Amino acid sequence: MTRNVLLMICLFLPLRMAAAPVSVQTGEHPNFTRMVFSIAEGADWKLGRIDDGYALLLPSSEGFDLRRFYDLIPRDRVAAVNQLSDDTVRIAVACDCRAEAFLFRPQILVVDIIDGLPQPGSPYEKPFFDDVETPNIGTPSDLPEWSFPLIIQAEQGAVKTKPVVVPELVPVSPDGLDVDLSLLEQTVIHGLADGLTRGVLDRNHPPFTGAIGEAVSMTEPEASNDHLPGVIAHNNLDVLAIQDDQRIAHTQSGNICPEAEYFEVYRWADERPFSTQIGEARSRITREFDQTDEHNVLRLAQIYVYFGFGVEALQALEIDGIHSKQRSYLAQLALIVDGNQLSHELGKQQVSCNSSVALWALLSVAEGPLDAQVDRSAVLTAFKALPSELRSHLSAELATRFVDMGDQDAAMQVLSSVPVDRDRSVEDMLAEISLSDAMGGHDLTADTLLDLAKSNSRITPNAMTEILSMSSERDIPVTPQDFVLADAVRFEARNSPAAAELAQAQFDAYLAQNHFKGALALISTETDSADPSTRIESYDALAVRAVSEMSDAVFVEFAFDQPPNHFSPEAQSKISMRLAELGFIDRAILFGMSDSHIATPPIRYSLTTGEDSTGLETSQNGQVDVDQDEIGQSALAGQMLGQVFDLETEYTDFNHQSPIAGSRALLDRSSEVRDAITAYLEKSKAAIRP
Repeated sequence: MTRNVLLMICLFLPLRMAAAPVSVQTGEHPNFTRMVFSIAEGADWKLGRIDDGYALLLPSSEGFDLRRFYDLIPRDRVAAVNQLSDDTVRIAVACDCRAEAFLFRPQILVVDIIDGLPQPGSPYEKPFFDDVETPNIGTPSDLPEWSFPLIIQAEQGAVKTKPVVVPELVPVSPDGLDVDLSLLEQTVIHGLADGLTRGVLDRNHPPFTGAIGEAVSMTEPEASNDHLPGVIAHNNLDVLAIQDDQRIAHTQSGNICPEAEYFEVYRWADERPFSTQIGEARSRITREFDQTDEHNVLRLAQIYVYFGFGVEALQALEIDGIHSKQRSYLAQLALIVDGNQLSHELGKQQVSCNSSVALWALLSVAEGPLDAQVDRSAVLTAFKALPSELRSHLSAELATRFVDMGDQDAAMQVLSSVPVDRDRSVEDMLAEISLSDAMGGHDLTADTLLDLAKSNSRITPNAMTEILSMSSERDIPVTPQDFVLADAVRFEARNSPAAAELAQAQFDAYLAQNHFKGALALISTETDSADPSTRIESYDALAVRAVSEMSDAVFVEFAFDQPPNHFSPEAQSKISMRLAELGFIDRAILFGMSDSHIATPPIRYSLTTGEDSTGLETSQNGQVDVDQDEIGQSALAGQMLGQVFDLETEYTDFNHQSPIAGSRALLDRSSEVRDAITAYLEKSKAAIRP
């Protein structure tokens, strides 16, 4: 009976009811949008370029049925569609896309809007309104080999059934059939068109290369029944193009989430060696006449991301220079894999999507609060589905995100999912330290992990930054060897944001240990690359620490070596106050202290008995014993002597009774005394010279 029904379908399939609107069905796929038109058998058609897209000419007296055109597709590729006339439809394109068309059956015309630039010599790029020959690709009489349904999907298992033995059926002549099968005919055509839009039928579907495909190709059927119809039952969902639940995902704020298939990395390669898969992909990107195949270029970049090579994936995407929405998302995934979190389309809203999008959106957010509730289940599910190497590479970053959010359980799940047969990276150790701190762990364990991280030969700038920051927070001493290692890592990453962050962490570690010399050297080397505001902030932090922690001698040297313009007014005020306390009034004034704020009384200099440094004799009470005859020889000499010596106070023993401030002031003024005495002697000699 089944054989007879199929025979009747094949006999009446070429028939079609005329004088009806052209039925249009649509479907969305990862890199193209498909439109299926039901046309009359043998009808001429024409597809060509117009200003904003393409125009399609079909002979129809009642126009096109476009009522459900956008039910299953977005407007990313086909921005608008409308009738220019009863027999012409306009297809406005909003991307760098091209149109291709083919006849799937004599009554089914398929038009695809595909990502990428047009192929050279494409007949569909000719102007629509010029008199050009209508493209004709032939009318097949039978279903071509590429049009049969897919037997096995990538995630479905193949079940081999036992041979079925049926009795030989006697053919029935159709002459006696008088049943009107027009409704059945329309149903079959509609089913074929629906299968095309959903991806069940395709003209050039690539063969599967995984273990399942190899097993199926090597399996021979147990028995052959050539007389039985080749009917295979399977679902009609293209898992690579349409979500199983057929619902459009939205963020918490109501925006549409990106397509989940753009982020399902686990589908992009298999368990075969990297060299084998990358070699196959590279060999397929070039077709005859040195033309690149954009699909295989995309495939090559996806394999690179699958194995954790972000830079190589970005380079692969530049091979043909084609841009599309899928490639834009893939480039962002490559940047995240490579450690660069600068993302323009993924961000704080997409973390609430209920698909793999949430994982990559969370990894793309460097820091700060999120604008939506993270879909925890979607993130963990997508992470655990990643290949083991990529999972190991991203585990520390994701665990740190969860720790920052306060979700310690999710962080433990992430770290525990890393394969145990590989060495822990520095990032993993630092993530464990952060998790231990969040859970109230012991500092001894953290210190041990920190020592292990320092000794790891695969340390990165970000990891070194975390090590120095944790050492400063925990008051763990940083050895000189660690600082030398930080210098080397910073040199390797020079002129990068990671190097700037490492320099700041190293500067903070220097200050935490009162290593002022190292901090000053670091500021001087980073002056050219740092902006002025950051440089002043560093000098201010150093000044605050110097005022409170430096010894007197070291602080005076520091204050006299550094110009005031290195510091902000607030920091200058702190420096000037301590200079004034030590008696260096002139230097304090240079750092902004006003004369009215100076409360230190002038220092009176009392000289010791005997001969001072100038050679003048002094009496026991500290007065200078000067020969009045010599002084009287010159009025100028007496005037200079009065200006130099103010002998109003008695002799004071500064070594035992005066504070350090008095001794500093005495040293400061002694130079002035010596200069004045020298000038006095010179003028005295000139006055008594005959």
